[in-house]
Amino acid sequence: MTGKSEGLGTYAELMPKEVWTEVYPNLWMGGTDEDDTIGRSELLEPRITKQNFDTVVSLHAWSNPVDWFVREIRQPFQDGEVSEFNEEDLNFLVRLICYELELGKNVLVRCLSGLNRSGLLVTMVLMNYGYSAKETIDHLRKTRSSLVLCNKDYVEWLLAKDLETATEGEAKVDS
Repeated sequence: MTGKSEGLGTYAELMPKEVWTEVYPNLWMGGTDEDDTIGRSELLEPRITKQNFDTVVSLHAWSNPVDWFVREIRQPFQDGEVSEFNEEDLNFLVRLICYELELGKNVLVRCLSGLNRSGLLVTMVLMNYGYSAKETIDHLRKTRSSLVLCNKDYVEWLLAKDLETATEGEAKVDS
């Protein structure tokens, strides 16, 4: 094993260069620095402050807390199968993020690497604004990293949700 991903380069080459990436106006997607996790950190001050973000949604349990006056919502879940997260919890977070964005707030959605869990939630947010799952996933892969949503279960689930939403919309038009 060479650490190469299907001839595209090493994982290190494909990983995002920055911890956080703005993927939509005021909406940021990111990960957690290795030295910014609970139990491994020697930081004296929080890494994320009000100068960075107004609101942070943390999907990784071991990310250090953010600074005072930054709203933080912690909803960690494993980066695994779709059955490992609660869809209603994610829908609540989508509504909250959209509300914060409508107020002009800077919002960060973070997990560990800033690829799958954050990609899942950010895609749901942008689908809420009318973008398709496919175009959103393509955009995130171009903007952040080609490794975004490398969890195929998440991608299949998002594409199915997109199809389900389109089918519901057609049913409403027909009635």
